[in-house]
Amino acid sequence: MAPNYELGILVNSAGHFDTVFKLTQAAADQGFQVCLHIQGQGAAIMNRPGFEALSYIARVEICENDAPEIFQRPDARCKTVSAQTLLEHFGKCGRQLVL
Repeated sequence: MAPNYELGILVNSAGHFDTVFKLTQAAADQGFQVCLHIQGQGAAIMNRPGFEALSYIARVEICENDAPEIFQRPDARCKTVSAQTLLEHFGKCGRQLVL
């Protein structure tokens, strides 16, 4: 079976934008597909300058209960999903990190 080179980062607390950005960039540079799963207080990182750049590096899923209105448009690069779906997708990642 081929290794799973997918890094899931569950962001459910505020104040980790710089860490998330650096980890996402470093993992992508090493060939990992990075998936950000954002919920709860972690939604605060969406207000940071540079967040849009993350959506070009990583697949971004946001819990529909926590997504700002701007991210609920069909053309948004970030996908809103239910809390259950978000955690299921996170659980399928080969490597996982919670911040």
